[in-house]
Amino acid sequence: MRKMWFIVVAAGSLTACAVQPTKDGNALSKDPAYQSLQRSAKSIQESLAMLAESEQYEKMKLKPHEPRIYAQIPGMEKVVTMPWQGTLEQATSKLASFCGYDVKMMGKPPALPILVQIGNEPATVSDLMRNLGIQAGSRADIVVDATQRIVEVRYGDGGL
Repeated sequence: MRKMWFIVVAAGSLTACAVQPTKDGNALSKDPAYQSLQRSAKSIQESLAMLAESEQYEKMKLKPHEPRIYAQIPGMEKVVTMPWQGTLEQATSKLASFCGYDVKMMGKPPALPILVQIGNEPATVSDLMRNLGIQAGSRADIVVDATQRIVEVRYGDGGL
């Protein structure tokens, strides 16, 4: 009994010395290494966006007679917030549904789906469609026919 009492007292005194973990949720965000990592991730994301836009520009130089749409597409001026990470087809379908457009898939889709992402900032459907086209790169084009209210996803050869 005396031995048991000693073990209980020893265990109690050892747990009293234990350090309580902080419950501060901002502790990680105050860490300089974490902040540096966040800045690096943001810089990489911006660089990838610039690279995708430059690739899109190079692709458009090869098609000089294709129309360039930088203005808002009629019927796609609606401002929406649609955070998204998923396939190009699903994102295009969801955006088109906001404006009452139909979606058609043209060509053979790639074996691996084209993954895209949209941030949670509000933007017009037209701008988001352009963003999806840039992310698709040479793997697919997004073509909008405003007269027939159709959005086409035209699969390319994947740059091969």
